[in-house]
Amino acid sequence: MSTDWSGVRERVEALGRHPHRNTIFGADDHQMRLDPPLTADELADLEHRLGVSLPEDYRTFLTQVSAGGAGPAYGVFPVRRDNSGTWRWIGDGSNMTNLDLVKVPFLVDRPYGEILARLDDERPDEEKFDDIEDFDTAMEEWQERLYAVFLDPGFTGGAICLVHYGCAQRAWMPTALSTAQQARCRTAASRLMPRGVSV
Repeated sequence: MSTDWSGVRERVEALGRHPHRNTIFGADDHQMRLDPPLTADELADLEHRLGVSLPEDYRTFLTQVSAGGAGPAYGVFPVRRDNSGTWRWIGDGSNMTNLDLVKVPFLVDRPYGEILARLDDERPDEEKFDDIEDFDTAMEEWQERLYAVFLDPGFTGGAICLVHYGCAQRAWMPTALSTAQQARCRTAASRLMPRGVSV
């Protein structure tokens, strides 16, 4: 059963007219604007080019509400087709999505939590350095190791980066889940609906 998106676009547009809209975190960036929804043909073309059927909640969001824009934090990355016919998500971090790997199975049970915890334990501590330049060098090397994990195909395969929460935090939506995995995971799209907003 998919999410009932009725009235969501209108409520977001009403927020866009509110005099205090820019007090909402991220609204300065997306201005509470929404891209037009995708047509059924556009959605079919997007899924054909990706080689995967997108999660139902996200499919209905794309066709009933918007192809992206206003949403949590800095907004939902809009998906747009360029002049060459290539579909891309647009936004700070959207390029982390490897379009060639969207259709590979998303691995729910993966060791990345342990890897990230170990990396966090190895993060350089500024107080342990006598020279700030040595600390900066150590931090840059540590960040390179961290980003290598984040960009590893095993970490990002089978998912689309959809939202930038700030401070390099992103929300990813699994795209290729088995039925059992779908029962265990909620897609990011199911959290896009604004709560408590009235027109």
